[in-house]
Amino acid sequence: MTGLPEGLLAQATREDDVDAVVALVAACEIADLGRAEVEPEDVRGDWRRPSFDLARDSIAVLAADRLVAEAEVFGGRAYGVVHPDHRRRGIGSWLLRWTETRASQAGVATLKQIVSDTDRSSVELLTRSGYEPTYTAWILRIDLEDPPDPPSLPAGILLRPFVSGRDDRDVYQLIEGAFRELSNYEPEDFDEWAAHTLRRSDFEPSLLHLAADDDDLVGAALCLELEGEGWVEHLAIRRSHRRRGIGRALLRHAFAEFHRRGRRTCGLSTNSESGALTLYESAGMRVASSYTAYVKDLRA
Repeated sequence: MTGLPEGLLAQATREDDVDAVVALVAACEIADLGRAEVEPEDVRGDWRRPSFDLARDSIAVLAADRLVAEAEVFGGRAYGVVHPDHRRRGIGSWLLRWTETRASQAGVATLKQIVSDTDRSSVELLTRSGYEPTYTAWILRIDLEDPPDPPSLPAGILLRPFVSGRDDRDVYQLIEGAFRELSNYEPEDFDEWAAHTLRRSDFEPSLLHLAADDDDLVGAALCLELEGEGWVEHLAIRRSHRRRGIGRALLRHAFAEFHRRGRRTCGLSTNSESGALTLYESAGMRVASSYTAYVKDLRA
């Protein structure tokens, strides 16, 4: 592929580029959102997925020795960023063509990209390139200055800790089963899922909170302690036990644990297909930022 501005070099992203990629993404998030959301383990976790080959599924754009743009393809999902100082030079368009070419080579029929609604240049590029908006995603947060109210559980439901090595696959099956109900979700096998959850270096078993009905696992809140805040990575309730207050109870339990650890904010991400926005808002969370998923049929 040709078309990069003069003086720029494209090559596969390397393992030792992780700090540069994190810094690049952070610079873009600060420009678009006003704060950096990325964590190093977010990047490493994606790269650990068994189906992802860094040499094949990524591309880095360098100006001299400085990383100024990067893109990755994960099956039917693509991700690309261009440093704010290098935008509107055609680099984003080049990355988009590269992701579509790589996805097509892998046999992907439809390609999805999720971008911040405040990143107008990316929104314009995707729209101009034939991508259609589908669903909305949000990041929500709650302040935890005061200790949260204790959780209120329905009769017969108990909260219990996660036991590493015993509960791993049961938690995966619960979360995967709940998320497979969403039309936008790309199924993952256990190793794919664990690469960016249980096998993160910052994963703590004590922050995976479970709800049980007798011996049956019916709910899970997989949480992370990030720099500056708590984070609910996954919240899932078995279909047969929904609308009974178990999700709200797990949230409050997670909030209380983060408050005990000294965290004074907690965040999570959800989307319009999950139908969970009302639950989170009723628990006191507020929308901090919004994103839109854009999809293109590569066969057209």
